[in-house]
Amino acid sequence: FAFSGLDAGLLFELLVVAEDHAPQYTDKDTDPKLGEVSVELEPRNLGEHPPERVLRGKVVDAHGDPIRRATLAPQGRRIGEGGMSLGAMEADPLSVTDEHGEFELSAGEPGMVIFFKVGASAYASRMSPWLTAGAQDNVVTLLRGATLTGRVERDGKPVAGIEMGLTQIDHFDQWLGEYTVGSDAAGRF
Repeated sequence: FAFSGLDAGLLFELLVVAEDHAPQYTDKDTDPKLGEVSVELEPRNLGEHPPERVLRGKVVDAHGDPIRRATLAPQGRRIGEGGMSLGAMEADPLSVTDEHGEFELSAGEPGMVIFFKVGASAYASRMSPWLTAGAQDNVVTLLRGATLTGRVERDGKPVAGIEMGLTQIDHFDQWLGEYTVGSDAAGRF
């Protein structure tokens, strides 16, 4: 696949995910001007891992129907009875649901308890409840999302290159971060 029409100064970090393979990041400064990027994924069968070291589950909509191609990115893990550690952890960096809405990822410890940022096209992103490696009942429900569009004008003329941020009011345990977008040549975002 190829991305076209990008700013020539952009650098990327790509995360490559494929079924039955270990996810892998590219270098943080991947420059598309240098040509194609090649990534070799290591084959992996999580069915051969101890069940308590694999976190499996399902992402569904409000009707219980599976959502395919939803992404689950670990955000934090539970430590002890009430503690929590945010950020990097010994677990796969991302999982993507299959056609049945099912996902799986390797967990660094037996019974590891993790929460995720979960998103899918046309659905509102959310933080998952705590999910446990080895458990049989890990389910995340996503609700339909919304799209915000508009046009930036000054004195009735479009303004290009304006960066806008959108964030939710709740900045505590369910905060999803800031979403930013820039206006195009016609002032649209």
